[in-house]
Amino acid sequence: MSSPKPAVKRTIDSPLRREQAALTRRRIVAAASALFAERGYLRTSIEDIAEAAGVGRATVFKAVGGKPVLLKLAFDIAIAGDDAPVPVRERPEAKRVETESDPYAAVELFCRGVAERASRMAPIYWSIVEAAGADDQVRRLAEELDVQRDRGSELFLANLVQKSPLRPGLDRRLAAQILSVHLEPAAFRTLVLRHGWTVDRFAAWLADTLTHQLLPPRPAP
Repeated sequence: MSSPKPAVKRTIDSPLRREQAALTRRRIVAAASALFAERGYLRTSIEDIAEAAGVGRATVFKAVGGKPVLLKLAFDIAIAGDDAPVPVRERPEAKRVETESDPYAAVELFCRGVAERASRMAPIYWSIVEAAGADDQVRRLAEELDVQRDRGSELFLANLVQKSPLRPGLDRRLAAQILSVHLEPAAFRTLVLRHGWTVDRFAAWLADTLTHQLLPPRPAP
């Protein structure tokens, strides 16, 4: 007579369960994002995040992960504006920049997008900068963001030079470096968060600055 087979634990999966898990995850990431921006990364604990999200400590780890994972997710969502798995370069606003034939209008559209993203992610970014010197995982994240910013500068320039030559005397390498400096969030922090500029004013200033830095003078009408 054969021995009975051990019971197999079944995991019940359903659209409702998945939606509840997604909502819990969003609530946890939103709580982490708010606390990182308010207190900084180092002064925020998993317990703080769990309490703010209304879940247990174990749920934070199970649903999302530890603090470094939460920080990266909070930043990614701030950049994109939502948690949809669509890269920024594939979103409609980026496509509008890419397909705009007028190089000056393309710079304006690009800078408007930069300003809008900066308004969402600046507080999280500075929590990353402040913690990078004390936490190796955060330092690696900060380095990764620098690389991504440089890559984004190069991609935008590659598209821009298809619409117009660069300013006389400016090569692609130097143009990418100039662009990367202006995309560093320090400018947004200084002008908007410290001096009270509106996001629209910052976008207009950035577009005017980059137009003069990167492109030849606009043709007379």
